[in-house]
Amino acid sequence: MKDLLYFWSILFQILGLIAVSRSASDLSWDENQQLDDIIVPILFIVLGSAILDMIILLFYTMQRMSRLWTFWLNISQVCRVGMLLYCLIKAGSQNSPTNAYYAAVKTIIYSTASVTLRVIDYIKNGSSVNKTRLSATQRTILIVTFWNFSILILGALIFRFVEDWSFSEAWNFVNVTALTIGYGNIVPTTVAGKIITVTLGNILIVMAGFLVLSIKNLILPSRIRQKRHLFLLLLSIILYVLFGTVVFMLLENWTFINSLFFVWYTFTTVGYGNIVPQRAISWEFWLLYVYLTTSFYAFGLGLATNKISRIVENHQDGFTHHEMSERRESGTHSIVEQMNGEPSIEIES
Repeated sequence: MKDLLYFWSILFQILGLIAVSRSASDLSWDENQQLDDIIVPILFIVLGSAILDMIILLFYTMQRMSRLWTFWLNISQVCRVGMLLYCLIKAGSQNSPTNAYYAAVKTIIYSTASVTLRVIDYIKNGSSVNKTRLSATQRTILIVTFWNFSILILGALIFRFVEDWSFSEAWNFVNVTALTIGYGNIVPTTVAGKIITVTLGNILIVMAGFLVLSIKNLILPSRIRQKRHLFLLLLSIILYVLFGTVVFMLLENWTFINSLFFVWYTFTTVGYGNIVPQRAISWEFWLLYVYLTTSFYAFGLGLATNKISRIVENHQDGFTHHEMSERRESGTHSIVEQMNGEPSIEIES
């Protein structure tokens, strides 16, 4: 792995751009009141700078970036954080905050983390923007993350107008669809919405699947050589599932069993849908939690499949070896019998 600080700074920057795009696409931070008139144009400015930064980062993940664009990305992040902080202070506390409100908060967190890591990286390694500092795996996950969430945002905007949903409802729907969970709490009812789901849904599923596999390849080993490492990995997965269970239990006031049941049918993508989050903050945590959870499940499923395949192969090999031994023994007995038997000689008259 190459520079992790640099990689995470870029990843946090992309996540911040996605979050701010969500926040500015849904001009409602409270379910019961509209945004102040001065906040709306600021959000449009923030959205415009985010789109420009997305285009720059997309080209950067494919080739090297000039110092000028690197400077612009750092400055634009700082400016976005400042403008969003002003908007949050101006809007004040929200009685019924929406997903867009939490997306604005997440933008500040992601952008601050990105700038902080970039400063630490600069102090540690100096200015090396002209060097290729990302590995193939790191570049892949950055590109896939960018395209996956860009298509999700586009799909959410389409469903927002076709189905007359809020952007948050459309955003949750496209993510649930992309991960093939299918809770069924939000479904298209119009003919156009169903046609778009059938066509766009395939693209969403492929992109989300590629992202899950990329996350798995980044954070999980490709091969486990020692049982101790396998035990530690399985323990980490169990603890991660329990962590999500406790968080959803606290956020939604569920029982432990109901929360565990929801987490299970989410990461297995069974998606019964009888229990789903109702609060916006729960859906924001779900978005952070679900992609890692499905990555862990894909990895565990792969381990189980490989183990079963080896057991079957070993059983077949043992059966084949036993069958060949029986054939050899049978052939040996036949030869001995022929050697011990009386030869018959027929004389023609």
